[in-house]
Amino acid sequence: MMKRLMRYLLFGTLIPALVLFALIGCTTTTATKSTAESDESEDAAETMTMEIVQQWTLSKHSLVVTRAAGEEGCKNCHDGFVFAMTGGGFQPRRPATDSPSPTETDASTEDSVDTEPIRDFMVATDCRVCHTGAGAEIADAGTVDQIPSIEIAKGGLGAVCMACHNGWHAAGKGTEGELTAPHNSVQTDMLYGLNTVDPGIESTVSAADRESPHLKVENTCVGCHVTGSGTEEPNHTFGVKDYKGCERAECHEQDMTQGGTAEEDFDGDGTKEKVAAEIEGLGETLKAAIEARASTFESAHGQIVFTGGAKPDDATYAAAYNYLFVQKDRSKGIHNTAFTIELLNRSIQAVGGTASAGAATTSTP
Repeated sequence: MMKRLMRYLLFGTLIPALVLFALIGCTTTTATKSTAESDESEDAAETMTMEIVQQWTLSKHSLVVTRAAGEEGCKNCHDGFVFAMTGGGFQPRRPATDSPSPTETDASTEDSVDTEPIRDFMVATDCRVCHTGAGAEIADAGTVDQIPSIEIAKGGLGAVCMACHNGWHAAGKGTEGELTAPHNSVQTDMLYGLNTVDPGIESTVSAADRESPHLKVENTCVGCHVTGSGTEEPNHTFGVKDYKGCERAECHEQDMTQGGTAEEDFDGDGTKEKVAAEIEGLGETLKAAIEARASTFESAHGQIVFTGGAKPDDATYAAAYNYLFVQKDRSKGIHNTAFTIELLNRSIQAVGGTASAGAATTSTP
């Protein structure tokens, strides 16, 4: 009887102990699993961050154009730290300040002077440009102002790109007759088909038709160069990888590498090539016609400089400006193919060149 009682007492003590041990084990296992999942999530996030940084280092945005980053006006776009405060623009879209706004502090800050913090270094176009401060505000709004000839540019997330990738000044000669050159990043102007110089040849394209179909892409620049670049993850080299992102039902159905195969022989060399090659051929025709009419030329310090100080007539200046405009867009006509073809064709005619039958066509792939 005593042995049976001891057995019951033993089981009565052991079972609760086993249950308690099991509960502790389950809790520990669950906690360990949760911790492991959390670690895996953190590791994945860290890996993605490193990949993004590695991609960014391959982009031109990781480089500082020191001359521009050190000049008034220019630094609003060329210094990432300044852009995050000002939102870019040759005239800053909002004042730079080294103090919190009065609404965030006490009244003692109300008399602080808007000023930019003094630093002994410049910052590239890094994460802060798009993801903090003024850049984040522009992205949230999806629009940006202060672009010549464009009251409000609508770009979704791409509005952040448009804030700096524009001509920032009106096209044409300066107030004292300076042979002004287009800015080095006129992508927004190209998308809208604006801010070129009239070469004196009537345009066959209406103002509405000058706009690129790419303005209809969701988030414009970002929709092609970041999230639609043919990669599964956001692409921070900002270069279109393999053009697979272009092959969407609502966009293109053919291989769009280098703009896809052109519908016409636009440059008149007897071969129907990729759009980029056709545009390049048209550009070479225009450049040769300008040089035959005046002299060789280049863009230097915001001016178009002709060899030997040659003074071009208005048509030659317009043609040179438009040639450089297409070059500085850097898409080889892909951003706005129809507009580019028509602009180059009119400019060729203005300087006495002969446009091919194909080049006179303004259709686009």
